[in-house]
Amino acid sequence: MVIGTSHLGQEIVAVRVSSDLSSAIGERPSVVHLAGQHAREWIGTEIDLRLLRLYLDGTDPDGALLANPHTDLWFVPVANPDGYDYSFSTEPLWRKNLRDNDGDGQITDADGVDLNRNLPYKWGFDNEGSSPLPGAPTYRGPSPASVPPLHHVMGLTRPPRHHVVSIGEELAI
Repeated sequence: MVIGTSHLGQEIVAVRVSSDLSSAIGERPSVVHLAGQHAREWIGTEIDLRLLRLYLDGTDPDGALLANPHTDLWFVPVANPDGYDYSFSTEPLWRKNLRDNDGDGQITDADGVDLNRNLPYKWGFDNEGSSPLPGAPTYRGPSPASVPPLHHVMGLTRPPRHHVVSIGEELAI
């Protein structure tokens, strides 16, 4: 399902795996498998899709993947579609989204927000894990959860019963 759009209007897609699709979104505890938030980490999207395939095909030999039938699983293979496309077409090492921070209508190193650093939990805690400077690769954005992809992903779950698994790291939202 389409859960929202990016800065440039691209769809952000999520797939829900649940034993009870009649329940409302956010009603049940959820695990969100989030990938593609860093544009250049293409393998994360592939891992997310392959993990989804394991669930859908039922190829989990010991049943460990579906151990809790009361939990919804969400897969967001590309949380940053603008940056993801930009990393293929223009700059392979691009990390952030394509938010036009300076409003000049052009994408430069001074633009974009690192989605992982824009999460509300301990946003701006220090300037080592993230940066307040727009030109930095780890720019955290002007305020917590200030970029559209995060609003959409956070809308899949409702506190306090949610957990986000980012390919390669665990995130608190």
